[in-house]
Amino acid sequence: MAQAPDNAGGCPLCGGARRRRLVTKRGWDVVRCADCRLVYVWPPPTREELEAFYASGGYHAEVDEAERRLTFAARLRQIEELAPRRGSVLDVGCSKGTFLEVARDEGWEVAGVELNPHTAAEARDRGLDVYCGDLSDFDTSGRFFDVVTLFDLIEHTTDPQATLRACRRLLRPSGLLVITTPNVDGLVPRVTYWLFAATLGAWDHPTPPGHVVQFSRRTLQQMLEQTDFRIVRWRAEHIPMAYSVGKLENSVMDVLAGRHRAKPAPKSKPARDLGGGGGPAEPRRPSLLRRGARLSVRALAWLVVGGVGLVARATGLGDSMFAAARRPS
Repeated sequence: MAQAPDNAGGCPLCGGARRRRLVTKRGWDVVRCADCRLVYVWPPPTREELEAFYASGGYHAEVDEAERRLTFAARLRQIEELAPRRGSVLDVGCSKGTFLEVARDEGWEVAGVELNPHTAAEARDRGLDVYCGDLSDFDTSGRFFDVVTLFDLIEHTTDPQATLRACRRLLRPSGLLVITTPNVDGLVPRVTYWLFAATLGAWDHPTPPGHVVQFSRRTLQQMLEQTDFRIVRWRAEHIPMAYSVGKLENSVMDVLAGRHRAKPAPKSKPARDLGGGGGPAEPRRPSLLRRGARLSVRALAWLVVGGVGLVARATGLGDSMFAAARRPS
């Protein structure tokens, strides 16, 4: 098996220290490796910064449970095409355990790993076997899995090679690793980079510090090969247009307001009312000029993302990707 590079000096894929800054978002520099072309955040966020980010209420948005079940049912069908025997599956970053429930209902033996204690507790309340903590600390007690899934997870890791090595350790020989992650080489990311990032300094695709690494098909395949996996299926997918439009709109507005330069201050708890009267202050309404600017930016974002997104769907140049890889027997 190829040895993973020492990335203490920089790139999480090749370890190289030559990089070019692409954009700054909320105080985080997003760079591209000059050697292997991987896009990543440099310097990477610390463990404390990531824990504070994921503990914030804004990150864990509520989602439509019925819609999620439909999505995961489709994911399970994709898996069963490659792993027809219904064995055991480990979902890393399983959140509340919706995918695990779907797989369990279809006869799979399921387990999960989740870093957030609140969502892990919700998954356990559903009767699911979920370990709360980091994947590197997950003790299987000699148990191995037929399938390991990383649904929109690998881009969040500061050391994705270590994550893939941990997955390989947990898989049976010929076991299947399934990954979904954004594709930085998709048509929408590429066009919005040249239109907005290379000119204005605003880019919708990277979302630091949550997204630490931005893969292309080439860099993801290279990282899988370096950790002794072999891709058996790859397909382009598409991020919902409304989501991409909202990200581009916010990115442009942040640049116009100068918020892209500095990291946001940690949110403090609201002060308690100690009987002095008053109460919480009314939120200030944005000025007419600001509201007009936002509406104009929103219209432009829909025009660009909507038009380019339709072309991307017609040509298969999606801004997300599905990859399935096997651990060699």
